[in-house]
Amino acid sequence: MGRRRGRAAVLARLTMLALAPGACSAPSAQAPGAATSKPSPAPTAEATRPAPAAPPPPNEPAAAPTEPTPPAPVPAPRGLARGDGTPVDRELAAGDAALDRDDAKTARTHYERAARLAPKDPAPITGQARALLATGDVSLEPGSMKGDRRLIGLLEKLDQALAADPGFSPAHRERGNLLVALGRTDDGIAALRRAIALTPNDLDATTALGIALMGTGQSELAVEPLRHAARLEPTSADPLTNLGTAYFLLGRLGEAESAFQRAVELAPDDARTHSDLGTLLLAQGRVERAVKELTRATELDPKRATYRSNLAHALELGGQLDLALASAEQATRLDPKLGAAFINLGTILAKKGDRKGAEAAFRKALALDPTDPRALENLKELGAGGP
Repeated sequence: MGRRRGRAAVLARLTMLALAPGACSAPSAQAPGAATSKPSPAPTAEATRPAPAAPPPPNEPAAAPTEPTPPAPVPAPRGLARGDGTPVDRELAAGDAALDRDDAKTARTHYERAARLAPKDPAPITGQARALLATGDVSLEPGSMKGDRRLIGLLEKLDQALAADPGFSPAHRERGNLLVALGRTDDGIAALRRAIALTPNDLDATTALGIALMGTGQSELAVEPLRHAARLEPTSADPLTNLGTAYFLLGRLGEAESAFQRAVELAPDDARTHSDLGTLLLAQGRVERAVKELTRATELDPKRATYRSNLAHALELGGQLDLALASAEQATRLDPKLGAAFINLGTILAKKGDRKGAEAAFRKALALDPTDPRALENLKELGAGGP
């Protein structure tokens, strides 16, 4: 898939979701624009006389010329190499190529070599930050990496690089990503906006800004940058899933469905696109189709616990309790720390009459996240009390 840009996942916590059915307006008795059928009046003597000649038509003004369709925006180059053929540039190009292969470790090695060759150049340290953020043990969620010394050290180096070259937009972008992950979200969002001001068609910065805004509860503000990201990369599913998630969080479910459906069309073999669409359909109460999409997600990625958990919830809503139980149990085995899976498991067991098993599942969910109100509420409904 190439270099990671971050991706906001649709919320998997659907167990306590309660949705009012949407009001459907009844069709009108007559389609808009259709003429009513009336009997034609009988002709009169007046009507049989020849009509006077019509006056010549006035000169009609010429139609205004059609405005040309503006060209689609072109994404800014994403690599750090400048193409000048120097030893530093060759290392930068090798780092860029490694990131395109999702090989963050090799990328960081090349960027570190470039930094030794040109310690004052902001590009190598920017590449090191980009490579670190692409590793599997680093989360881009706001505040998820508070106090991480690796990120703090790179942030200090980026600040030094930007002091020497304040117009290097990729450094502002990676600085923004680091700040968001470290929990300094306002500063991070400002840095991402600065990167976009310098390079408006920076796909990575635009996407990162939208995701950071969503992650801080500003989904309304996230829509425009995510729309722009989708325009910059119209044949990729990733921007559409991000945009769909923003719509989902805003309750704009029709627009979310359009975005997720298009993402499925662009990436039919990507489990995430089917999971996102299935989750949206479940929120709309369209359980049968949601089961189909969520089942497809588990077929494409059978080891993802969140997909199994969401499928279990959909099956439970559809009354298929035995299949739901099997899916929920598999989700808890795949990820014993996924609280939503235990809540789904408890709900299914309660419906099947296994109160003891349901209580155990809810208590497990509560132990995993004592701040999650769903487990405690379900325990109270069982009459099992608090922790």
